[in-house]
Amino acid sequence: MSALKHIHSPAFYNRFSEVLAAVLPSFDKQRFMAQIFTAEFEQMELKERMRHTTQVLHHFLPADFSEAVPLIEKMIDGEM
Repeated sequence: MSALKHIHSPAFYNRFSEVLAAVLPSFDKQRFMAQIFTAEFEQMELKERMRHTTQVLHHFLPADFSEAVPLIEKMIDGEM
């Protein structure tokens, strides 16, 4: 059986990128994927991968929390 950390796979990030592109007009999938799949990514455990994804996502969302929240809600609700 595969480790749970492997849920954060290239297929997962490809789909996640589709969602991000639908919500963020200036989203750069290539840059996002390069920042996600660092040399250290494969060694990361589940919580480290989750934290890493969150940190990378911060580079793509508006810095202003009040602007970022509606975008995050759209991603969660699937309003694409």
